[in-house]
Amino acid sequence: MAGELDADTSPFLAAVVEAALTPDCRLLVLDIARIDFCDSSGLNRLLDARTNTHHTPLVLAAPAPRLLRLLDITGARQVFEIADSVQTPSTTTPPPATTGPPDRHPDRLSGTRL
Repeated sequence: MAGELDADTSPFLAAVVEAALTPDCRLLVLDIARIDFCDSSGLNRLLDARTNTHHTPLVLAAPAPRLLRLLDITGARQVFEIADSVQTPSTTTPPPATTGPPDRHPDRLSGTRL
């Protein structure tokens, strides 16, 4: 996948996931390294894909920093396995440890940060 993942293109993701989910599919790895934009529709489609895999593990491979930030801000990173590359889907990055809700404004200074 490449380019934008938004309301116009997210149906393509659904079709790709559906086509990949054959009875013998044991692992679904989505190469999202070249996704350079993702809006709420795209994020919802990724979440739907995870739900619709019917117990087949879904791995997001090589997401760009901007997409990782979106997953972190929305809290969605906690539900996905993240791989560094398509070649190493078993080497996943665990979701970051959190002690509370994600910081909605990480660029702002607060009294509790140094």
